[in-house]
Amino acid sequence: MVFTAKIDDNWYTYSSELKVKGPAPTAANFTKNDTYTLVGKLIPIKPKEKYDEVWGGKINYFEHEAKFVQKVKITKANPVIEGKIECYTCTNKDGTCVPSKDRFKFEVKVI
Repeated sequence: MVFTAKIDDNWYTYSSELKVKGPAPTAANFTKNDTYTLVGKLIPIKPKEKYDEVWGGKINYFEHEAKFVQKVKITKANPVIEGKIECYTCTNKDGTCVPSKDRFKFEVKVI
């Protein structure tokens, strides 16, 4: 599964993998059911990296567009994979961050 987020100009969102403690990384929280299992963790695709004075280290982040991949193993026909993405989107202007929780739902029809 590929998650893609559009990010407004002058804003950024944190990656799911961070090199410093402090900011909350982007996370995909799945509603468990017996039709699928997760394989590995949420993988960020080509995040940028910069030194952040607030956190005292390098952070991984996305501007304009963020992409993440989550592998799953289908265990029953016609799975429904749902949950929510949790992240923080921050402005480059003054560093203000806004939390976001967006729901997702994938319905896979096996033929």
